Amino acid sequence: MTEKRSRKLAGMSRREFLRYSALGGSAALLVACTPAPAPPAAETGGEAAPAEAPAEAPAPAAGGPKQGGTMVWMGHQEVAGLGPDDTGPTVQWVMVINIHNPLVAVNEFNELENVLAKEVEVSEDGLTYTFKLHEGVKFHDGTEFTAEDVKYTYDYYRNPDNGASIAGDFTGVGSVEVVDKYTVVVHMDEVNAASLTSWAGTPIVHSKYHAEVGEDTYRTAPIGTGPYKLKEWRPAEFTELEAFDDHFRGRPNIDILREDVVPEPSVRMIALQTGEADSAVWPLLVEDSVALESDPGFIVYRTLANSIKHFPLNNSRPQLSDKRVRQAMMHALDRQRIIDDLWNGAAQVAHSNLT
Repeated sequence: MTEKRSRKLAGMSRREFLRYSALGGSAALLVACTPAPAPPAAETGGEAAPAEAPAEAPAPAAGGPKQGGTMVWMGHQEVAGLGPDDTGPTVQWVMVINIHNPLVAVNEFNELENVLAKEVEVSEDGLTYTFKLHEGVKFHDGTEFTAEDVKYTYDYYRNPDNGASIAGDFTGVGSVEVVDKYTVVVHMDEVNAASLTSWAGTPIVHSKYHAEVGEDTYRTAPIGTGPYKLKEWRPAEFTELEAFDDHFRGRPNIDILREDVVPEPSVRMIALQTGEADSAVWPLLVEDSVALESDPGFIVYRTLANSIKHFPLNNSRPQLSDKRVRQAMMHALDRQRIIDDLWNGAAQVAHSNLT
């Protein structure tokens, strides 16, 4: 880590996180080197195929990121599981996506890039997706990653009998076909323009291991192809990952990636100030975040969140059933003052659930 530690103080949704974690690590900080931008993907008749990223990252240049050490960041709630279907809170998704890799991912520019897939071809009618896979990719136990793992993962999590929360990511999928060891084809029953983007959030599991131990055990002891492998997990306390030496893109810079469960925002603030932690992925108190913005020892990132704060009204009450009463309340509410006084300006007035 650098002397001036970087502390991220904003909460992110799964989709926002995917934009920043596209290349197999949780951030550019965690991979060996940020690759140069890939050339644009060839045009197809269906959804745009992702650009190809280098299979291996080059060695860090002189004066580049330091090697080794531990990065500690803080979440606000217990990590319930570490499997591909544990996609809820950011605190657990960060660890899931570092343990595993997807076929493709969304980068920080909202562009699709290849990860485990070396090439992606979409048919003109948008009903066939052909993935050519990187060869020689290893799972954490040394087993080679193949097309069978892709088919198993997609078939398992789209099967309604398994009740996966990410089953919707496979809307329109008819079948998954293994052509050869490094080629897999997804056949669609109907066109779904969002398919590749949805699959960007689907980590690939070790098929033989998952089939042997089952989903419940896998969630507690996953084996993926990601840049980090599970070292120790205490759900209500911390999750600790260690660098995977044989990752197909090279070993990450940081040796240990640790997430501590710290529910109280004031305690998260103290941990940052004392150096116990490097980052808070879940927000601090507004006044603390504002104070840290003027501290040269911290870097505070402000990002737009896909959420709103609102006061729910019970329209079944006689007083509130009249639309004119609710409109009058809205006109009387000084929302900008609430933002200025309670949020220190760190918010925007929302005009509806979509704006």
